[in-house]
Amino acid sequence: MKQISFTPEVKHVQSRDEIFKPRRVFNHASHNVKYKGDWMKRPISDDEVAWLAKFLVWLSSWLNENLGLYQAERSNVDPKLSYVEPPSDAGNVCGSTEIMKMTLCAVCSWFLMSGAMVVRLMRKHGARVNLRMLASKKIVMVLLACSVFRILKRVFGTSQV
Repeated sequence: MKQISFTPEVKHVQSRDEIFKPRRVFNHASHNVKYKGDWMKRPISDDEVAWLAKFLVWLSSWLNENLGLYQAERSNVDPKLSYVEPPSDAGNVCGSTEIMKMTLCAVCSWFLMSGAMVVRLMRKHGARVNLRMLASKKIVMVLLACSVFRILKRVFGTSQV
């Protein structure tokens, strides 16, 4: 007769940090592997699409360079705005066409000013553009599944007559 043990088994409870930590780095089990350095220059992990990660790192670097986000904002002085003299021929108003142009220009200038404000804020706080997170296999699969679902919905969607 076998004796049955009624002692409960102890389950290993993982913390939130342990759940999302990669279990393997290359062919070695990672116990306390932490990358120190520029986060965008870290080695490509198993949960990233390699070619997409390389492209997104290049694109992020290009954006950071062109937006001037690698150096901190040197001065808080706003550039001087030049004064523009409006044309004197006020009889050249075309009604709705002028209103549409004015509305479109106002919306575009609002977007440009908002973008400039975000870039200035990023410079001030030392933040940079990092698109590498979009190279995660999970995000790529979600985007792929959404696009396939959308294509199938258009192809096999019900047409209302």
